[in-house]
Amino acid sequence: MLKNALYVAFEGVDGSGKSTQIELVSSTLREKGFKVLNVPFTPVASQVLRDYSIITTGDKGSMRSLFSLSCVEYVHACDQVLNFTDLVLPNLKNYDIIIQDRSKLSRIINAKYANSPKNDIENILSIIPDPDYFIYFRIEPEESLRRLNKRGNTTTDENLEFLTFASKEYSNLISETQCLIIDAKKSQIEITKDILNYFEKLIYSKSA
Repeated sequence: MLKNALYVAFEGVDGSGKSTQIELVSSTLREKGFKVLNVPFTPVASQVLRDYSIITTGDKGSMRSLFSLSCVEYVHACDQVLNFTDLVLPNLKNYDIIIQDRSKLSRIINAKYANSPKNDIENILSIIPDPDYFIYFRIEPEESLRRLNKRGNTTTDENLEFLTFASKEYSNLISETQCLIIDAKKSQIEITKDILNYFEKLIYSKSA
């Protein structure tokens, strides 16, 4: 329907509701006749670290305790590049809309928190473009942590210190992008409606 896919990233800290909305929005867009591809963050380069973590401790989430944070973020930056080149780039002409669960923006924030050399990480990520647009799920760090605890999905990385840091960095970086800012405290129905209205405008603009 569109000559090239509309490439949009959903951004925000864990617990902000991104994954739920990706599924809800994608389902509705498909019902409207659009070809939609969802691209989750997929470990490629970091799979080696994950496999080693499982062999050593039985827990893939122990990567950051076995390796330095800086090391892990270098490899995750490579993951992000491979996700784009392997999953996004080949499908830009095959789909109308590509929705990615986080983009290189989140990798820059995580790398900064890990004290990875900023220039190195940004140079790796510079190989790939930014998405056309961002949808940022804004949520208070305390509420994010409460949701994660309720789901039982917290890890040692998902603590209040990191969530507070990431929220501040997102607020700074997202202001420089073309984005829709979502109040993650709103109901799922309201959020889905806001996002679909935003997509309608983007699709109309791209088709014009």
